[in-house]
Amino acid sequence: MKEYTFSEARQKLAPLLDEAKEKGSVIIRRGNGQTFMLKPSLTNGNKPLSEIKGVDLGLTRDEIVEAVRDSRSMWSRKLDELDEYRAERQREKADPSGAD
Repeated sequence: MKEYTFSEARQKLAPLLDEAKEKGSVIIRRGNGQTFMLKPSLTNGNKPLSEIKGVDLGLTRDEIVEAVRDSRSMWSRKLDELDEYRAERQREKADPSGAD
């Protein structure tokens, strides 16, 4: 990945944007060492989302809402399980003897 100084990026912004589009990203480094990644924000052929055609799956609004709610509920449970697992690992690290 190509890296540019802030001054270089400022002087040739248009070509930098083209390079980021073509190669996926470029790095810009400030004088203080901070780095920033410049990359295209759209990955769908640069079409706005409003221009992307939908797919008719034959689902009603209520079916879609139910599927989204089910998915959120499932992921919420999974994240709760992960939190419990991590807390247990932390407790084990704090007390490796296993005594409570």
